[in-house]
Formats: sequence, C-alpha cells, structure tokens
Amino acid sequence: MKSKCTFQNIGFRTSQIYDTMIFLKKLKKSIAFFIGALAMLASLESDADIQIEPIQSPLNGKATAQYRVPYAIGSPLNTANTINTWVQYLWLNSIAGHSKISPFEHLDGMVGLVGLNYKLAAKTPSLLTIAFEAAYMDAYPSDAISRMTFELHGGQPIQLTDLLTAEGAEKLNKKFIEYQSSKIEKFLPTSMRDRSSEGGAQKSEFDVQSDAYTECRAHLKQSTLEHVQFTVSEGKITLFRACDFPHNIKALEDLDEIPYNQSVSNIETHLNTYGRCVLIENKTDCKLASNTLHDGIYRGELGGRAITLLLSQHDSTPIYYFDDEGTPIELSFTQDPDNSIHIESFLDEEHKRPHQSFSLTLDDADELIGSWQQEGGMQLPVKLHQ
Repeated sequence: MKSKCTFQNIGFRTSQIYDTMIFLKKLKKSIAFFIGALAMLASLESDADIQIEPIQSPLNGKATAQYRVPYAIGSPLNTANTINTWVQYLWLNSIAGHSKISPFEHLDGMVGLVGLNYKLAAKTPSLLTIAFEAAYMDAYPSDAISRMTFELHGGQPIQLTDLLTAEGAEKLNKKFIEYQSSKIEKFLPTSMRDRSSEGGAQKSEFDVQSDAYTECRAHLKQSTLEHVQFTVSEGKITLFRACDFPHNIKALEDLDEIPYNQSVSNIETHLNTYGRCVLIENKTDCKLASNTLHDGIYRGELGGRAITLLLSQHDSTPIYYFDDEGTPIELSFTQDPDNSIHIESFLDEEHKRPHQSFSLTLDDADELIGSWQQEGGMQLPVKLHQ
C-alpha cells in the first residue's frame, strides 16, 4: 500500500549478526507502535462521535497468526458503515456485513497477510487517521506500517492531494523531496562504517546501504504526492514516504519513513477550498472538490437493485457488489478527460460470470450516472453517489 523504490537484487551473505539486527529493529518498531497506541486511545476516543473498537481474529490458541482491526461505531451511522466497509475490504478482502463466519475468513494465516494490528494515529474534528502494522509472508517475511485517513462527514477515505491545489501539491512535494534528500545525504557519511566488512570482493554493508539510499534519492526526484500518507494533529501535518528497501537489506533502512512535519499555517497557501475547510476552519461538514472522481465508496442503484462500488485508484482493485448478495466483482476502469468513466469486470472463470461493463459520467452533482450491461443482456440504468 506504499510507494515502492525498486533496487536490483544485491547479493551478500546474511550473518547471524544481520539476523539479530532485523529482530532488534522490528522489536524497536513494535514497542514504539504500541506505546503510541496507548497514548492515543484515551485522547482520541473519548470525545468523538465516531468511536473505534477492536475486532479480533478468531485465529488464536494454537494458531500463530493474530489479526486485530478497527471497527467504527457511533454517529453518523453512515460514516461508521463507510469506514468499516473500506477497512474490511482493503485489509481483509471481506465485505462488511456479508461474512459467512467472520471478517477474517479469507485469511489463512500462512501466506499473504499473516498479522495485523492498528492504532489511532491522529484526529481532528474533520479527519481521522488509523495506522496499521501489517506482517506478510511471501517469498520472504516482511512488515510495514500503513495509514488510512477518513473524513468524518461521510467516512470516505482521503488522499493528501484531496487537500491541495495542483500548484500547492507541486510546491509541497518539492519541499518534501528536498527535505528527505538532505536527510539521506547527511546520514550516509557517518553511517555503518564500523559495521563494514573487511577485504574481499563482497560489498560492505556500508556500500550496500549507500547504493540503496543513492537509488532512493534518484527515485524521490520522480515521486509525486499520490501515495504519500499523512496525519494531522494539533495544528501540524506530517507526511510519510519511505524508501522501502527490499527484504534482504531491510535491516539497513535506518531512516525508515523520513517523516516531514509542517505547521498547517505554513502550508495554508497550498490548500484548496476543501483543505482550508478541514485544516484551517476545522469544520465538520466540509465537502470534497466537485467534478473530480475521488476514491471511496459509491452507493446507489443498478436497474432498481441496490449496489455498492468501491473505487480505489491507489491501494486496491475496484469492486462492486449487489447489496443483497455481498459478492465482490473485481473491476478495471479508465477515465477520460471529459469525466466519462469506463468500468469492466475481469474474466471470472471460477464463478463463470458473464462479462459486465459500466459506462458512467460524473455529473455536476458529483453523481455517477449512466448504464450497465451484461454480456448478451440489455442495458440497465445506473446512478451512484458518495
């Protein structure tokens, strides 16, 4: 769920000392993560209309995996439902309210996502950010921290770019890149030389780390704010973007996410109308920019049947489902400059579903209107809104 820097596979033997470094680094992160969670729980949940409670995985006892995810309750109910729908699909591949056994039924605890925890990272009257600590098992074990920010007017996920003008995003990103690059430049000359290998053709740990951070700096120069995560708290905004070293040198990523802090007042000129509403005026009824397709949950009707569309341009495959069934159908979509949107279902040999397609337009009321057609069938009207 984070922007990746890619590096060529760097071969060097992993020693017992290196394995210990990985363990100690993970332990340090986990301790900091849970201390932060305890500190934030009291301050964030006490005065919010939307309360967050944990739901635990049934995989316990002899099972090695443990999943713990946030569950939103309170008012407005639609806001809580939207947050839960988004979180459970993106993290658990589950449709909220439609599980046969539990929301965790699609996770086996052996491959893919094998562990998950969360904390409440930040809250304002308008925004709520939840930080997730995830553990994965694929070719190599890995872990990552990822954040989701929701607006509390309707529960929709918010991207950093939703708060900024195009010019403001460009200027803020330039400052962010300069800050991260300078932190890397200052760090490298004094890092890890005392841990370097001696002699031989094998690269030292310092050389490996130096190469990785040098390539990361080059990648940063091409980066945008599209995948940048953020928190807003006490008049301050913090941006997060990591180099994301590959697993075999993950223990050498000593700078982690290189967070960038700015007071909200310092970026006021970069904000759009929505950004000013939520960050400067601290209003609770702010509306996202019109005539723009936003990530999030769209609800409405298809030929008289209630449907839900989860549209993600950043973190996951878009899906839709009929509300009375709750069976997700994966989609691909393209958007033309005139705001016309073309959505098609993937080939589904397992369920033998016919091909389906949507032709939609984002109108002046920010509703998606148009038609849906199943292969061999007639067109049916569609109308969706956030």
